[in-house]
Amino acid sequence: MNLFQVMISVFLISCSSEQNNNSSIIVDAFPNLNFEQPVDIQSPKDGTNRIFVLSQPGIVYVFDNDPKSKTKKVFLDISNKILYGGEQGLLGMAFHPDFKSNGFIYLDYTIDNPRRTIISRFSVSAKDPYKADPQSEVILLEIE
Repeated sequence: MNLFQVMISVFLISCSSEQNNNSSIIVDAFPNLNFEQPVDIQSPKDGTNRIFVLSQPGIVYVFDNDPKSKTKKVFLDISNKILYGGEQGLLGMAFHPDFKSNGFIYLDYTIDNPRRTIISRFSVSAKDPYKADPQSEVILLEIE
């Protein structure tokens, strides 16, 4: 079961329990898309109706929020710096409350030598709203 199936299943179970019905249905929300080790799914609520998926090895994907979507784009690839496996890797993302105008995203990831957790901010590319600029990273916090 992938991340999307789990999320849809939880939603449907909560809806069905409100109706006093114990049945559940698992639906693949985006049947044409696959991801390697997805750990998070979010929408920036910026009016673009896009979905972002984090892949634990260090890639953030973006695609249109449409069940018929067949293509995903790499929004940001920091896999060259990520230590992943088990409970390590690219683990979380948050959008700045004013993401629509400033394009800031925040990532939580694990790196090695020395092993530590990084919280950093990246900016959306000025040239392409479907890409973040990997050179824009500002490290906000490091925890050994």
